[in-house]
Amino acid sequence: MEALIERMQQLATHGGGRWGGGGSLSLQQDEAYRLAQALGRRCFPQLQRDLEQARLEFMELLRKHRAMVIGDVVGPHRKLSYRERWHDHQITPEVTRDPALAGLIVPRELSQRLIRLHKEQISKITDLLARREPCQRS
Repeated sequence: MEALIERMQQLATHGGGRWGGGGSLSLQQDEAYRLAQALGRRCFPQLQRDLEQARLEFMELLRKHRAMVIGDVVGPHRKLSYRERWHDHQITPEVTRDPALAGLIVPRELSQRLIRLHKEQISKITDLLARREPCQRS
């Protein structure tokens, strides 16, 4: 697990304006996202299971493209004015970057649950990397 934390910290270190030096920013960002998910599974398994379940439900609705009368609209793909971070992706980097999903509607409860769980994951992983949060392995 220490190797995961060290790699995540290495990717987060700015090196001449590039993430961790070498390789494309997008690939390094995707690696950081996947490392965060791995750390979540190892250190905060219940939170990670809940987040992955919400992501699966969200994706199932997007695949079916169910017409919803009330809900939240999936935000449009946008060019970020800052360096992309691993936690900019609530579902996966690939989904976040897909402009075809903009405008689809998902139930508000699911949207709010996904946002809440994602924020909790960001907080716990950030604290873990800063050594303020111990790995809870259960």
